[in-house]
Amino acid sequence: MGNESALKKKEIGHIWMLGVKLHKLTPQDLVDKFVEYGQEENREHPRQILPINVQALNLQYWDSEYRRILRAGDTIYADGIGVIMGARICGKYLKKRLTAADFIYDVCEAYGRHRLTAYFFGNKPGVAEASARVLEKMYPGFKVVGTRDGYYKEADSPKIIEQINATRPNMLLVGTGTPKQEKWIDRYYKLFRVPCLWPVGATLDYVVGAEKRAPKYFEKAEWLFRLIQNFGHKWRRYIIGNPAYLTRLAKYYVNMREHEEDLKRQAARGAK
Repeated sequence: MGNESALKKKEIGHIWMLGVKLHKLTPQDLVDKFVEYGQEENREHPRQILPINVQALNLQYWDSEYRRILRAGDTIYADGIGVIMGARICGKYLKKRLTAADFIYDVCEAYGRHRLTAYFFGNKPGVAEASARVLEKMYPGFKVVGTRDGYYKEADSPKIIEQINATRPNMLLVGTGTPKQEKWIDRYYKLFRVPCLWPVGATLDYVVGAEKRAPKYFEKAEWLFRLIQNFGHKWRRYIIGNPAYLTRLAKYYVNMREHEEDLKRQAARGAK
């Protein structure tokens, strides 16, 4: 399935944390996965590349639908220093924090070299279109074949997907917020004819400057910068969410061996 010779496929290791599988990826590994999936010819079975941060781990703890979606992803990457530190607390190792706002440029550059295309769906009106212009200008070989903002009626979803499919992109970026974007992709998965699906949250906002990135000296505490910038909207996510994450992590660490044996048994049953 797909273009086997375009990229040398590489086996990627993984860890389990709080019931979710995370892949051990370098930035180059992840970019290679985007190209590999984008080149696949079977459009009826799209690949999903999914981000995991502390918020996602907290949400999936209570939301079984979201947890199922994360477990079904093809490539799962650690998007946030909190996940990297949490893994180390549990005696596990993830290669690097991989934040979409950082590596989207590498993905677009690689897509340009391989003559692969993208469709941008989500965010406020004008953001997807503006970010497409920015990235196409930065990487002349990269082409965005269509854009649409993230304001839509649920009943219109099949028509929206039909319009996306008609442009035949190699990759679809969906930026409508976690876990809404992942659930939307899952709900209509069978309708997509796009090789690679990528939920990106506010990534396109960062591309056009609608959201500010944390300064370098805040890199290991970007959550704190976001909290300071938008306390009214973010306080629950961080002031309540971070301690809840650490508490769950401690409980998981105590019972880690039992949890992981159970997950292995579930995976073995699913493979039969």
